[in-house]
Order: sequence, then structure tokens, then C-alpha cells
Amino acid sequence: MDEMEFARRVRACTDRLFRVCYALLPERADREDAIQEALIKAWRRIGTLKDEAAFEGWLTRIAINECKSALRRRRRRPEAEMCESIPARDSIPDLALHDALMGLELKLRMPVVLHYVEGFTLQQTAKLLRLPPGTAKRRLKQARLLLKAQLKEE
Repeated sequence: MDEMEFARRVRACTDRLFRVCYALLPERADREDAIQEALIKAWRRIGTLKDEAAFEGWLTRIAINECKSALRRRRRRPEAEMCESIPARDSIPDLALHDALMGLELKLRMPVVLHYVEGFTLQQTAKLLRLPPGTAKRRLKQARLLLKAQLKEE
């Protein structure tokens, strides 16, 4: 894959990367850094991509790993350095759904975002999260039940 093809494919999945990172990281600067690092790593490791048809999933997995690294770094930072605790909600049309989704613990939120928001199949979601398909399916069910209960309360 040459530089032009890489850039074209990255542009095609930029929105997906932002949504995935938004679901994982509460701070805007961390989300932007994670995406930038993911793109740098992807370009450097483009030779390891075995199937070019799997580019989006491969890049999404790299972004997820970068987000997890940012979360680990964030836990080590002093509390005073953290400026945003909740992502901005201004552009989200359904604030109750946004709040309910962001209220889920990360292990339940990620399958929901990948499967229902990004449209990955259950098998792809499980593979991206490095989970057995049964575990991914169970987490989706748990998340749906929690979201339903929380949205009913409001």
C-alpha cells in the first residue's frame, strides 16, 4: 500500500476512529493524541498488514490499544492535571442516551460502540476487543439491559 492509498483509507475511517476514541477517553486531548499515535504506528507498521481488506479493523484495533495506553497514563497523572472529566455533549442529539452510554463501564461501552454505532459484526467486535464471541455477546446484552434500565429511570 502506497502513501496515497494509505491516506485515502485513513480519511475514509477518520470518523470511526474519533467515535471509538470518544467512547474510550473522556479527555479531548487524550483522544486526539491517541488517534495521532495510532496513525503514526499504522503507517510505520503497514508492512505487517496481511490483508488490505482488513485495514479498517486493523487501524481501529491500533486506536483501541492507544486509547488503553492513554488510560493507563492517565491513572498515573496527578488529579490536578486532568481538566475535562466528561466529554462535551453539545453536538449529541440525545443527551440521555449519551449520558447513559458514557455511564457504562468501559468493558460494556466498547462492544456497544463497535457493534451498534460502528456497525461491526459480533465476530468482528469480539476480534477487535480480543474476546471470545460469547463474551462479546454477553457484554452487549448486559449493556443493553443497563442502558434500558437507566433510560427508563429518566
